[in-house]
Amino acid sequence: MLRKTIAMIMAIAIVGGTMCTTATVNDKDRLTAVAAEADEIIEPDEDGIVTKDGVKYEIYNGDTWVVGYTKDLKGDLVIPEKINGVPVTIIDDEVFANCAEITSVTIPASILSIGKYAFKNCEKLKSADIKSPDIFNASISVSDWSGLFAFCPNLEKVTYAADGNSNFKATLFYTGKLRAGDYDADKYTYESSYGMLIPKSLKAIEITEGTTINEEEFKDIASLETIHLPKNLETIGEEAFSGCENIKALVPPDSLKTIEDFAFYGLTNIKSVTLPAAV
Repeated sequence: MLRKTIAMIMAIAIVGGTMCTTATVNDKDRLTAVAAEADEIIEPDEDGIVTKDGVKYEIYNGDTWVVGYTKDLKGDLVIPEKINGVPVTIIDDEVFANCAEITSVTIPASILSIGKYAFKNCEKLKSADIKSPDIFNASISVSDWSGLFAFCPNLEKVTYAADGNSNFKATLFYTGKLRAGDYDADKYTYESSYGMLIPKSLKAIEITEGTTINEEEFKDIASLETIHLPKNLETIGEEAFSGCENIKALVPPDSLKTIEDFAFYGLTNIKSVTLPAAV
């Protein structure tokens, strides 16, 4: 686990109604940090863990790590951008794995890194809103792809932002060798060539930011019915939507300039597409 073990003690200096930043070390040599401009200060426990709305955080070296959750966490999970005034930047490995009761998750733009299998086996998870493009844009090998939503059989919609170097399927879903008995064929499609396990429940993708959709980014996700493309999109890569046979509508933005070979191959349910003049 990535979790740190330095405990935090919070102190607040209030002058004229304004919170100021200070730092001291007490007689137990614990680091003390005062959160500047924080709307709420939550006292950490004796292990330095701050708990808010069922999620556990640890503040370390100028960053806030998401490190766990409480048994009562359920429903809509919204991770804040800051805890005690310190940016939330890291979600630990498997931190929400097997959290059976969350139904949606919002990941803020402040997140710079997410560990492997962060939401693995979240059986009731239906939607994810990922506001941080950094999650998708690391240069990583197949063996290091993180599978954030591995074995989430009811995921229906993903909303995300990307800056043109995204590995959508490999970032979100399980990547590895599986045998037929290792997964439920009624709930998942297994791409044996890449070892990716895609939930058949996935119906909608909304891309809020991004200039490029990479080649094969959504290839053969046959369950997809709806794609919302970003307003600043310029390039759709080769075979980007190939095999997405159930997409019923596709509206390219006016910013689109390039559509590469076989980008829409096999989209048999689309009746018409209006292309921007710049294509």
